[in-house]
Amino acid sequence: MFRVSCCMVFVLLSLAATSTAKFYTVGGSAGWDVSADLVSWSVDKTFFVGDILCFGYSKYHSVSEVSKEGYTNCSTTNAILTGTDGNTTVKLTSTGSRYFISGIPLYCFGGMKLDMNVIEQQEVKTGPARAPAPAGGPQVSSFSTRISGTLRVAMSVVVGFISLLCYVFLIS
Repeated sequence: MFRVSCCMVFVLLSLAATSTAKFYTVGGSAGWDVSADLVSWSVDKTFFVGDILCFGYSKYHSVSEVSKEGYTNCSTTNAILTGTDGNTTVKLTSTGSRYFISGIPLYCFGGMKLDMNVIEQQEVKTGPARAPAPAGGPQVSSFSTRISGTLRVAMSVVVGFISLLCYVFLIS
């Protein structure tokens, strides 16, 4: 039992340490609905490659990813993707602008649409250079890191392999 617990703790900690992708429920608690204030919901968010969007909606709604023109005109003609199952998940796999609209034009014109810019995760982000602190004073540094997508994938493969070894070891 101790081996199982140690293995599971290791796997969970490894996954938590290597996963920086975020899962967003579009529209927050309101979901993908005409009552959701999608502009306010998205204004303070930064979307990165690897993040996942979940559009939750009733059977009377749908969501379509469209071009900028489709977004502006609330048109699903030539949609990139269309979801109608009430729970559409979209993984952000590349940088650039993304546009999502309701499949019901009246709702789209009423604000049930979302545009976003997806950016690449930075390996290292640094703040602006700071003046040196006075002698004897504390040194101030602004430094934060994000694991690159490639390293995250590699770590996930390693963790998966270790998990498989733990499983094989425990059942033998």
